[in-house]
Amino acid sequence: TEWPANKPFTVKFRMKVPDFINAGRYTLQLDMNRFKITNDLIYDNKFMDVRFVKTIEADPLTTEVANYNGAPTLMIDGVPEAFMSFLLPISEERHVDTAPSDMSSKGDMNLYLSFDIDTASLWKKDGSIDYDKFDSIIIRDMSFNPDGYFMLSIGVNPPDWWKELHPEEMCIDDEGNVTGVSLTSQVFKEEAGEVVRNLIAHAMEQSYWNKMFGIRLTGMKTAEWLQYGAGLEGSIDYSPSALKGFRDWLKEKY
Repeated sequence: TEWPANKPFTVKFRMKVPDFINAGRYTLQLDMNRFKITNDLIYDNKFMDVRFVKTIEADPLTTEVANYNGAPTLMIDGVPEAFMSFLLPISEERHVDTAPSDMSSKGDMNLYLSFDIDTASLWKKDGSIDYDKFDSIIIRDMSFNPDGYFMLSIGVNPPDWWKELHPEEMCIDDEGNVTGVSLTSQVFKEEAGEVVRNLIAHAMEQSYWNKMFGIRLTGMKTAEWLQYGAGLEGSIDYSPSALKGFRDWLKEKY
């Protein structure tokens, strides 16, 4: 289609509203990677304000791993699903706009693993949690395919202020290097566990919850719950937390 220059004309378009969007006012912004409007009236590709008058109510998904044709199978609302995923490193940069668009438009893929949402970036020193940031990351990931379903992935890691506040809970290798939080730290397990519980409780109250088919928790080295300091050379943990944990284990064992 050729649009005339310097002349008014009418463009018709159709927009599908995701069912997890809450009622309220929104500004419609076009993806600059695909389409750009340049004139004196429009800034940053934002060209229309809209109001959604009703939040769609939907039941949460029922998910289980069940025996199907003799094999353990992911079942979502009673339907067998084949789920494949891979994990990208934790990053604040969300490049969902670069994903192949035909994967969502043709329905070839409808199950997704979200980017790891790191508790270190949400957990504040006063104990509060940045739920707005948490929600915005989830909504942005879901925007790749509003018809898809997602496994929420939470990276359980301590923020810098927590590390400074609890040096005795940090893993120390055989050369005295601090490599990360100790796997033996009961303080971290209790406090981070409370953060994770609060995040999940919050997510369950949001309109996007009916798009979640599972939750995955990652953490420690390579996000696979491997102890920091573990490797082919050197010893793992000489921290006060590890020493106390080993002594407690010896008392219980012997």
